[in-house]
Amino acid sequence: MSSNERDRHLDHEGNEAAYEDPAYDEPDYDDGEYDYDDYDEVEGAAVQQARQRKRKALITVGVLLGILAIGLGWAFIYSRGSTGSATPAPTCVPADQAAVSPAKVTLNVYNATSRAGLAASTAKEFTAQGYKVAKVSNDPLKKTITGPAEIRFGPQGKVYAALVATSVGTGAIQAPDDRKDATVDVALGQGFVNLTPLPSASAGLPACPAPVAGSPTPSPSKS
Repeated sequence: MSSNERDRHLDHEGNEAAYEDPAYDEPDYDDGEYDYDDYDEVEGAAVQQARQRKRKALITVGVLLGILAIGLGWAFIYSRGSTGSATPAPTCVPADQAAVSPAKVTLNVYNATSRAGLAASTAKEFTAQGYKVAKVSNDPLKKTITGPAEIRFGPQGKVYAALVATSVGTGAIQAPDDRKDATVDVALGQGFVNLTPLPSASAGLPACPAPVAGSPTPSPSKS
């Protein structure tokens, strides 16, 4: 059969029809078609991961900046504190404070409780603070004192009694009487535990000089 005869042939009625080669198989183009939905999913996942990485980077930078700001703030506070002027050491004490130093106070220490040896042990504490202890015994007035102590003094011992009250601590009762000397009695009560330490920063320092007429009163250094 010639090539023209292969291209066309006559059907059984004599009409010309296209020749179909039984060995020829038309390709299936649908098998090679690309799935664009899968492409969109891959692209969306990549964009999301990129956004997450950017968000993490921004958070990390923010945290680092916060830490840096806190460090700079502490450094500023520390530098200001370290450059501040230090309180100078006292060189004298006010004249009125020097006038009522423990060395000028004569004490009588009495025990108004049933605790044996309380007056003796407390007298040693007063002596250690610089007071002069004259008598140590039971309370001659035999009073019941529920607080730490009762401080008895006459008009001349008023300023000394105030200093003794500082040593005894909060709760001490001051009981003025009409004695003629400057001695101070301390009757220890049921609430007494021990003495309160006196400020020692100015111990042993001289009294500040008295102000000259027409000049401002000198201010002693803070202790």
